[in-house]
Amino acid sequence: MDIPSIELVNRAYSTAQVYPIKAVYRLLSAHFLGISVPGISLTALFIYLNLLTIPYSYLLLALLGALLITSMHALIEYFLSLNAIKPVINHITVTSNRLNSHTNTLKTGIFLRMRTKILISFIFLTIFPVMLSGIVLLAKSYETNFSFLKDFIWTAVFFVIILLLIALGGALLLTSNLQEPIEELKTGMLAVKNGKLETIENPYSDEFSHLFSGFNHMVDAIKEHDQKNEDLLNNIFTMLAATLDARDPYTAGHSIRVAKYAGLIGAKAGLAPAQLDQLRKSALVHDIGKIGIKDAILLKTGKLTDHEFNQIKQHPVIGAGIFEQYNMTNELLSLVPGIKYHHERFDGKGYPEGLAGENIPLFGRIIAVADAYDAMTSDRTYRNSMSPQEAISILRDGKGTQWDPEFAQLFIDLQEKELERLNQNSQIAW
Repeated sequence: MDIPSIELVNRAYSTAQVYPIKAVYRLLSAHFLGISVPGISLTALFIYLNLLTIPYSYLLLALLGALLITSMHALIEYFLSLNAIKPVINHITVTSNRLNSHTNTLKTGIFLRMRTKILISFIFLTIFPVMLSGIVLLAKSYETNFSFLKDFIWTAVFFVIILLLIALGGALLLTSNLQEPIEELKTGMLAVKNGKLETIENPYSDEFSHLFSGFNHMVDAIKEHDQKNEDLLNNIFTMLAATLDARDPYTAGHSIRVAKYAGLIGAKAGLAPAQLDQLRKSALVHDIGKIGIKDAILLKTGKLTDHEFNQIKQHPVIGAGIFEQYNMTNELLSLVPGIKYHHERFDGKGYPEGLAGENIPLFGRIIAVADAYDAMTSDRTYRNSMSPQEAISILRDGKGTQWDPEFAQLFIDLQEKELERLNQNSQIAW
């Protein structure tokens, strides 16, 4: 079987969408203009040729009656056609999704809005029986030569206008009552599409109540699913960080502590919750590139040669490459700056690219402070750990040269406050 082109599917979809409207046009043109109008015109010719002896006014009533009947037929045909095209629309949609890798690219054209459908139906169904009865009564009045014919016509017109206004008011009230909850659901679904998962109030007690409850259940289920995915992703990052740190017993827990410190700095700097989450993940895997460094170099206890140190300096680039070479999501790609640039210096003397100042990405500047502090306060093969006070002193001296002065000062303030708290607690315990 030949596979249809996307253009052909889109054309078929557009054609199916306009079919109900075309059914109305067909009835009004073929039935009314093609049958009723020619028939009445021929009757008028016969009257003119004295082949028939009926008043011309009957032809006007016949024309009006034919228009009413044809319009009712067209209205019924329109709604029947809407139901008839549903299987066709579903088939076209499935075909389009298959051709576009399950992405619906069909453009739905609203040819007749719900409000318009209800208004036309409500008004027409209200005045149809009145006008049809009026036509019959007018025809009878011609037969009996009622003297009050003129008054009857004006009375009928008056009642039709009153009924029309009542029908219009009722239709507007009904459509407003129906359209309001639909718009609320539409707004809620648009919010979900944009990533804003919020339930909506459900003040309804009719069928809309079930729709709103279903929508709210859907939102809650998405939230629960997203939370499970987020928890799983966080656990994966934490286990990955622990696995990387376990390669060297002297750096055990390093990445987890760096993520903690970076999170504290980011929160103090006023980063948004989403940014803080990305910062923490970036800090957890900031040293992932060390997986590409040989054990003989990474675990060497003696002094590194220049060549060996240059190999070590490649780990930010290797780490960034691990994320960039695969088709990662934008969320995961946002971790790359922290991985790649956490060894840049504020004065431009860092690596791998020698960036300076605020040209260094935000995550890189924050993680650099957290990474340096933990490195200084942890035991290494080539030296013992420094005290927190010593590390804070070095951070203070390196503000504006090695580290971003703002983030370094924020962390210094946090650590000094923590040391003060610990000192007060020890004095109380003593």
